[in-house]
Amino acid sequence: HLSSSLLVPASALKGSGPIGAGVVHASRCLHTSSQSLAPVPPLPEKGGKVRHGIIPEELFQLLYPKTGVTGEQLATCLLSSCQNNVAMLLETNYRERLHMVTNEVKRRLDYQIALQDLHRRMEQEHMINWVEKSVVSSITPQQEKESIAKCITDLKALAKTTQAKATA
Repeated sequence: HLSSSLLVPASALKGSGPIGAGVVHASRCLHTSSQSLAPVPPLPEKGGKVRHGIIPEELFQLLYPKTGVTGEQLATCLLSSCQNNVAMLLETNYRERLHMVTNEVKRRLDYQIALQDLHRRMEQEHMINWVEKSVVSSITPQQEKESIAKCITDLKALAKTTQAKATA
């Protein structure tokens, strides 16, 4: 049963906003329920006996009739296979994270390689376009006329030789 000195009057919580009002409402609901009127058993002054720092003595007393002295060894073994399981879980987690980091680094390196390949290809295409443009712009109209005339002469010579082979 709570004493009235622990209860805070609602007027003291007026400036605290909606949270303060909710606290007062919740505390009233808790203090008026039938569960708050039930007697609460007192807490023990000190804990029970334990072995190996964490295993309660009651477990050993429960296992002694069935396992004898080996119950303590069994509990120690279980406490050992639990520590091993935790260690294995931690190792697995570490290896998974290491694998994720390795994959991420590989992905980023692959991206850098693709980026370098793209730059190299763009430079080559630019160089080819620049050379073609330079060659085309360096040809004078006189050279172009001479080149066309030579091509026509070569075509006429080919036509004569083809005609001569066809009649022969």
